[in-house]
Amino acid sequence: MMSHGIRARLWAATFTVLLTPFLSTGQDKSRPPTLHSPDQILKIMEASKLSYIIAALDSTDVPPDTPRVLGNTMVLRKTDGGYSLVQVTLSDEASSILSKAEDAFSRKEFEQAFALYGKTREADSTFVQSTTLQGDVRYAQGQYEEAKTLFLESIAQNFIDYDAHWFLADTYARLVIPDSATIHYTMAHLLNRNHQHAREALTAHRLDIGRPWKEWTFKPSYVLSRSGDRVSVKASSDWLGYAIVKAVWEFEPGYADSTLGKGYPASLSNTHEEKEAVLACMSGNNHELLERIISDGFVDEFILYEIIGPKAPEALLLLAGPTFMRLVEYVDKYH
Repeated sequence: MMSHGIRARLWAATFTVLLTPFLSTGQDKSRPPTLHSPDQILKIMEASKLSYIIAALDSTDVPPDTPRVLGNTMVLRKTDGGYSLVQVTLSDEASSILSKAEDAFSRKEFEQAFALYGKTREADSTFVQSTTLQGDVRYAQGQYEEAKTLFLESIAQNFIDYDAHWFLADTYARLVIPDSATIHYTMAHLLNRNHQHAREALTAHRLDIGRPWKEWTFKPSYVLSRSGDRVSVKASSDWLGYAIVKAVWEFEPGYADSTLGKGYPASLSNTHEEKEAVLACMSGNNHELLERIISDGFVDEFILYEIIGPKAPEALLLLAGPTFMRLVEYVDKYH
């Protein structure tokens, strides 16, 4: 079991990012977009005014992978244009109180820490994570039922608090409620897709309950670039089909509009693009698991978790409740 003490205490920096959930339910479904086959994609490239130059990928062509880890003070707020992810910056007064609370917690002066975490929220009402930290105090004291209540309260206030889910999962494990622990370890992982320790906590728990994590990745190997009317497509042999679809979506004039119709949601563009690309690489990679995922009806979840999540982890925080729970089911079923 992973110690709570490893969590990053990031209470600084403010940013706001406006996003639309990738699986929008507001799109017009009267004319579902057609998925183009690899042969059709090749014909589009052949007829294009652009020159597509296809070559083998050299390992030196691939840029380093730098997955982005989210901070732990974000809250989700509704706006006129959709939803906003906001990372809260504490007032000077609240920051001072929080610092004293953290010092008390590190000295195991738990009742003082509990009270100070509460005073932090009184000094700055935006700091909803105070309830999570109070639950952490009760967990450290071995008061697991009270800790559970506080973590559930914190999740009700701010569902995207991955620490609250993570610590609640630890609590369920202590209370020997493994199924609930599994769900919340998975949620914590999804709410910060690239957080190494949150993922390790999930995989360690899965090993403890006799359901080891199934490790596999879907990591396309390709690089695209354009110079004037020349488009360079470099890919390893297994990923050539995937790469040519991505090239057409990125560079071919009017392709997205002609495929989806004008005025389509940006979310639909992303998911449809990935479906076409996955279809084009099926024969080259011949993943039996991927074929089963598609057959089982989890292709949207596959795209969200395996492709979009690592690059844009904040997108998973904006999913509607039922879609998010389908993603939990996907991870549990295929990993």
